[in-house]
Amino acid sequence: MLIAQISDIHAAPDNDHLLRLERALAWLTHVQPDALVLTGDLVDGEWRQGYWQIAALLHQQRYPAFILPGNADDRRRMQTTWHENYWAKNTPADALHFVHDTGGLRLLGLDSTVNKQNFGSVEDHLE
Repeated sequence: MLIAQISDIHAAPDNDHLLRLERALAWLTHVQPDALVLTGDLVDGEWRQGYWQIAALLHQQRYPAFILPGNADDRRRMQTTWHENYWAKNTPADALHFVHDTGGLRLLGLDSTVNKQNFGSVEDHLE
């Protein structure tokens, strides 16, 4: 069982971070992970097109991708972009948690972001 994780892409129209993500995903094709977890800060600012471009790159991969938002991300835009993924559909509007069972392993993702804040909290999600 191999799970890859990428964090803090911070893609924006004025940087090369999408190209760097594309290179990382190309490298992962040789590693052949069973799943990929992206842990937040996919884009900088309000760059909606960045989510669509990241989604297009992930759609080309042969493994599932699970995404947690970071404090720089917009949950609603993420849910709109990845609406076909069960983890985006079956979550409350205020969180993008996920649970995925694969290869005898349970993978849990807890969205701890607080809207428009630079900190996280799990208190509201632990009941």
